[in-house]
Amino acid sequence: MFRRTITCLLLLFSLAAGTGCMSWRMPKFNLNDYRDPRAVDIDSRLADPPPQD
Repeated sequence: MFRRTITCLLLLFSLAAGTGCMSWRMPKFNLNDYRDPRAVDIDSRLADPPPQD
C-alpha cells in the first residue's frame, strides 16, 4: 500500500514536471497583431462606467 502511494505520487510529480518543461519550450504567440482595432474601442467603451444622467 505504501509503495503504491509513493509510486503514484512519483508518477504524478514527474508528469507535472514534464508538463512544466514542455510549456517553457512553447513559443509565445503575439495575438495582438490579429486583434481588430474596432474591438479594442468597443471594449474600452464597455469598460467605462455608465453615464450618470
